[in-house]
Amino acid sequence: MSTATSTSICTAVTALPLPDMPIRRSSRQSAIVCGVSYGGLIAAAFAARHPDRTRGVVVVSGIPPSWNPDARVKFLMRAPRLLSPLFCVNSLRLFPEMVAARENLRSAVSFALRHLATVVRYRFSPVLMARRVRLLDGNDLEAEVTQVRVPALIVTGQAELDRVVPVALTRDYLRLWPGARCESIARTGHLGLITRADDFAELINRFTEGLSRTQDQRRRVVV
Repeated sequence: MSTATSTSICTAVTALPLPDMPIRRSSRQSAIVCGVSYGGLIAAAFAARHPDRTRGVVVVSGIPPSWNPDARVKFLMRAPRLLSPLFCVNSLRLFPEMVAARENLRSAVSFALRHLATVVRYRFSPVLMARRVRLLDGNDLEAEVTQVRVPALIVTGQAELDRVVPVALTRDYLRLWPGARCESIARTGHLGLITRADDFAELINRFTEGLSRTQDQRRRVVV
């Protein structure tokens, strides 16, 4: 991925209401906004609220506006700190995806240990995670997100491997954005941008280069 491409991608990882995101503070007029998982909904909302700052939007295994917390999530939200060990244990559901992506058990275990080290180093906040889910209560974002008119790319893994956000839920964005492209990364589920990083980067690169070609053609037509 080129430097120009990578610097034009802003990843939405914070909570609603939309924060003072880096693109607002930068000199760049617009960017391709990419959101992963919960961040997918934030990226979609940003694109809806700031079309002048958004060249395109990428939603990766993201929750749609229609998402509601299931019984497991609601239980963990009762006492986020106390139940955080249970959340960590539940993360073992990601291991089959790692095995599929790495193609053998030994490589998958090595990858899982490196991933665990990263998680330990950059600790998550159970309280903040619960707060972000609660922020969705009373926010009817579907009508707003439906208004997105910029080019969109939806990225998922395989349905049988994503045990965090069902692929069918992420594909609900295709109902909201009929013109969006949808790509699937083979042999992965929710962690495709990590377990199959090169394949993910290639998808993003093709999307951004396609936007650049389209914009160049429009400029030539105007001139």
